[in-house]
Amino acid sequence: MCVSSSCRAELRSPVRGRRRHGEPGHRALPLADGTRARERARAETNEYDLLEPDKLLRKYVGRDVILVRRRQENGQTREDEVKARLVSYNNAPVWQIGSEIVTGMNADHIKFPELPAKLYTHPTLIWTLDNGGAARHRIEASYLAGKLSWSSDYVLTVARDDKAADLDGWSR
Repeated sequence: MCVSSSCRAELRSPVRGRRRHGEPGHRALPLADGTRARERARAETNEYDLLEPDKLLRKYVGRDVILVRRRQENGQTREDEVKARLVSYNNAPVWQIGSEIVTGMNADHIKFPELPAKLYTHPTLIWTLDNGGAARHRIEASYLAGKLSWSSDYVLTVARDDKAADLDGWSR
């Protein structure tokens, strides 16, 4: 199946583009008006470092997080938050809390301030492009993809005189 998508982009050199895995695309990007820009793919990288708790902790070594522990007090559940720096994560986390190094501290959950760079929620293809032309382009990327599936629904509404119709469709 050939899939095509287009977008308006400002390309400064070098520029990184990102697409989901399974979208190999063109190396020379055509403009939507049919002309070709003077950008070329310098590098194409597949990123498979997907988000999961263990990898998230490994990426946070040397950074601060919030450890949340639940405790019972007077019949109610309270959450205590502790700011901690993850200093090591091999078999188990090693934390620095204040001036102390702590191991064996179990948290009910951990709050991370952001998603670390180069950790993806889905397989991602990254292009690094060189652009020798104008900065603003309308880019169209086409690619071949297999094993795609979706379901579609259509509603055809015909005018009373049977001379015109409206077709609405959506897919999931």
